[in-house]
Amino acid sequence: MKILNTQDNSFTLPVSTAGGTSNQWNSNYTTTNANSATWSNWSTVSANYATGSQYVKLSGDTMTGPLSTPALSTNNIFLAGNTLITAPSAANNVFLGDASTGKNTTTGTHNFMFGVSAGNNNSTGSDNAFVGFNAGRVNTTGSRNVFIGSRTGCKNTTGSSNVFIGNEAGCLNTTGYDNVSIGQIAGCGATGSMNVN
Repeated sequence: MKILNTQDNSFTLPVSTAGGTSNQWNSNYTTTNANSATWSNWSTVSANYATGSQYVKLSGDTMTGPLSTPALSTNNIFLAGNTLITAPSAANNVFLGDASTGKNTTTGTHNFMFGVSAGNNNSTGSDNAFVGFNAGRVNTTGSRNVFIGSRTGCKNTTGSSNVFIGNEAGCLNTTGYDNVSIGQIAGCGATGSMNVN
């Protein structure tokens, strides 16, 4: 695990050999950067902790955009090559995938997007779960959707309250709402609302 270091954007935890277990420090680490971590030492009666922006950055992420924005989003997690979203008001999101996963989210909250390009164009859509390659890729404002499988709901833009499960399920839905399609390419030809396939 690497912790953001303002000098080279990474810092590997050292292994302590004095009392304690691996990945514990026997001294404190602090910096003056507003986005830095502060760690308690192993002899302090407390758990290790971090203070800062509440972004979680793991190895491979690019820390750009929001770090220079004064109103940082809180509780967003980015993993496996994601570029942090540049919007200051998107919060409580989890984006796991490549650099395009959920990257255009501006004010959308409570989203879970997992997979290459999942939720790529999402801007204000909230409460979505997109799991799979290109799942919900062009969704912009649609909310309360669950898309599970490769290319599920991949053309959905503003449709809300849809459940598409299975590869390419609901793949042609754009603005329809309250649809349920379960199975490979289920509901792929349906474009309206309140369909069950």
